[in-house]
Amino acid sequence: MSESVNLMQLQDIDLQLLKLASNLASMPQVQKIKNTQLAEKKIASQLKQVLGVKKDVEIDISDLNEQRAHYVQKQKRFLLL
Repeated sequence: MSESVNLMQLQDIDLQLLKLASNLASMPQVQKIKNTQLAEKKIASQLKQVLGVKKDVEIDISDLNEQRAHYVQKQKRFLLL
């Protein structure tokens, strides 16, 4: 085959690829996949935030339990006097 024939075939292949890429991009499934990926990222971000709040609450509960134990101890000593 000559160079010109090869070049023409290559151009045809490029055009076919462009058309297929355009068809693929316009498919509703592609948009659905993109929307699902965005939702997944949003949910992952929200999960991270919720886990952070959960950890803060666990720390607060632990601190309050320690304070309660301290005051219970104080109250026992006071009642023994």
